[in-house]
Formats: sequence, structure tokens, C-alpha cells
Amino acid sequence: IVLSALHLRFRFFMYQGIVIFSVLGIVIGIIQKVRRNENKKVQIAIYVATTATLIFCVIYFFLPLAIFFFGQSEKTAYIDGVKYSAHTDEFLDRYIYYYDYKNFFISENKLKMQDSYPGCIVGDPIRAVYDEHGNKIIIQGNGG
Repeated sequence: IVLSALHLRFRFFMYQGIVIFSVLGIVIGIIQKVRRNENKKVQIAIYVATTATLIFCVIYFFLPLAIFFFGQSEKTAYIDGVKYSAHTDEFLDRYIYYYDYKNFFISENKLKMQDSYPGCIVGDPIRAVYDEHGNKIIIQGNGG
């Protein structure tokens, strides 16, 4: 909320790290809970139930999320001597969103440029440039 009020945002790899550590913490907690049981039969039953639940959760929840989540990346890019934070989304089509770079962890949240590679277009992207109010002012390129 504070970053949004200042027109800033965390870079995308920060969110990826938070999600990865959260999932690892949940899995490690479940494994430790299973190990603490003293009764061997109860421990085996809990182990089987936990394994089945984890497999179900991975297939039903985390696999689609991972396909979407890991299809995105963020890097630093220089365009015409200006440093940008470039957020790439490659789920079905490829889009690159450029934000003003602030530091390693933070960038501005106002979109400055967008490169579009719809379908399987190879070559120059379709570039849209935005003003400070978020209005599209220039469209360059034909994608081919």
C-alpha cells in the first residue's frame, strides 16, 4: 500500500521469491508434523494422506500457477540510454512491459513502454509508448 501510494512497486522476482519460500515452508512444516508422531501405524497413515494431499495440491493448484508464474521474468534493460525495469510475460503471447528503474528491488508502477510479440511474430516488436497519465501516444513497428 505504501509503495503504491508513492507510485512504486516491488520488482517481480521479489514476488517469485516470496511464493517459493512460502511453499517450501508449508511443505517442510507438513513433513515435520508427520515425523513427530510416535505411533508407527498412525505415522504411516498420516504419511500416505499427506502425500496424496500434496500430490493433489500440486496438480490442481500449483501446476497451473507455476505455468503462469514462471512464464514471467524481470530484468534491467537500456533503451536509448535510459535504464528500465523490463517485465516479460510469456504465457501465450510475449509482452514486455517497461517501467522506470529505481533500484534492484523497486521500480515505478507507471507503464512507460510496451513491446508486443503477438502469436509467433518474429522480428521487430509492436512498441507502444505511454505518457505520464497512462495514455498511449506512439505506436511503432509492424511486428514483421
